[in-house]
Amino acid sequence: LHRIAPLIVAAVPHTDPVAILYSPASFRIQWMLAQQPKGTAWIERDAGREWDDDAFRAAMRGYVDGLTQLGLQPRFVTAAMLPGLRARALLLPDTLALSPSGAQAIARFAARGGVVIADRQPSLYDAHGRRLKRPGLAPGIAQLARRDDRATLGRILAAARIAPPVRFAA
Repeated sequence: LHRIAPLIVAAVPHTDPVAILYSPASFRIQWMLAQQPKGTAWIERDAGREWDDDAFRAAMRGYVDGLTQLGLQPRFVTAAMLPGLRARALLLPDTLALSPSGAQAIARFAARGGVVIADRQPSLYDAHGRRLKRPGLAPGIAQLARRDDRATLGRILAAARIAPPVRFAA
């Protein structure tokens, strides 16, 4: 057992060439949009309510579940990691907000042949929560695939020649 521990500690997890953007700015915008119709009721919330499910978490979970069902292991990236992104596909779950530099990095990623997948038009707000006159990421850069539509997600990834290294069948 004492010989196995160093191997486990030194192990590097496998990831496929698929990245998922984690956007705290989008999480904040989604939270504000969800609370807006409730008026001042949000003041009554306690810390325990912040763990309730919401659209952002559902989008993130939906894409992770879909990729897992396809046999793929994604890695999570932040906006700061986008300029040096080494992946073939980038998923944008409920990415409502992007900084101009984040949107430019995604556009450059797509121009280099990277596949961008979103569940809705991304970048309707800037990173500070201000609604943009037009999306910060041009429509058409991201292919749309609902987070619960594994068939479409699978087709888009297959067209990009992204497949699990090992395929299991019943």
